[in-house]
Amino acid sequence: MIHSVLMKIFALIYCILSFQAAYADSAQVQYYVGEAVTTNMNTGAVTRAPYIDERTTDSNAGTITEKVVTKQGSGFVENTAVLKVSGNHFSMTESTGTVTGQGDLTGTAWNWTFLRGEFSMMMPAFKMRIVDYNFFADPNSIEGHKDFYLTVMAPNAPNAERLTQQEDVILHLVDQATFTAKRAALLTH
Repeated sequence: MIHSVLMKIFALIYCILSFQAAYADSAQVQYYVGEAVTTNMNTGAVTRAPYIDERTTDSNAGTITEKVVTKQGSGFVENTAVLKVSGNHFSMTESTGTVTGQGDLTGTAWNWTFLRGEFSMMMPAFKMRIVDYNFFADPNSIEGHKDFYLTVMAPNAPNAERLTQQEDVILHLVDQATFTAKRAALLTH
């Protein structure tokens, strides 16, 4: 009797460990460090700033989660976005709750080479539409381009959408230690 109880316990532990191993195999974390180059369409000013991304791809959960550190104002902030993938289509939400969107992925499932998304940011005084293109055919880098379109939501403002800025990002695959050090340095400034 004790032997059969022990066998059941070992079988249960084996099942749990097998499930965890399968889950661990499906969730892959990659770390990227690079730079964003932003062009202000009103002034023509070009700025450069560090940009980092921790990307977790989980085919079992059907998600891609990105923790991104970017320049905002005089400092750096970290936001998390979750893409829920269905086939080659995705919907996206992010941690502040102000940006949502959707888009399509091109290539072999869970080994895509291109993403095109369209996102909306709603604020009381304005709304912004962001058109995003990401190229990741090279497994060691991500290249992206975003167009930011602004519509002012004021009683006397023309409600016409206009291109206000463009952002180009080039990120390179790094190890976790390099990413963690860069993240700590950016978030402490």
